[in-house]
Amino acid sequence: MSGPMVFNTPGGLEVKARRRLQAPGSFDKFLEELANAITQKETQGQTPPVIQDLDISQNKLSFEQFEAVFTQLGAHNVHVQRLRLFGCATLNDGVIGIIGDYFRLLTKENAPTEMHLSDCAITTDGFLTF
Repeated sequence: MSGPMVFNTPGGLEVKARRRLQAPGSFDKFLEELANAITQKETQGQTPPVIQDLDISQNKLSFEQFEAVFTQLGAHNVHVQRLRLFGCATLNDGVIGIIGDYFRLLTKENAPTEMHLSDCAITTDGFLTF
């Protein structure tokens, strides 16, 4: 499926990338689209930028790709309200550490209110570390 993956809504941004990051080059396109949308929100005065729904579920992203997403979010102090990461077979204890690092940057006011992590490769140890 081609077309945009990041949408501007009255309440903030919505990322609709479920099962859409498999093809070569699709992740880089997504990351560029996300960076441009976040920057646009910042120039419009929305600080921190808000992502109402970030859905990158059911993708097999590498550790480095997960790291790039959460580095981008952390660099702009983005408030993600709903984080959908279910069905990501490559989301393991190492990746949950990256997500934990991002969460440590957040305040109570801009922490996600919902997270979907089912069907991932997180062990009990990884979850407890998170």
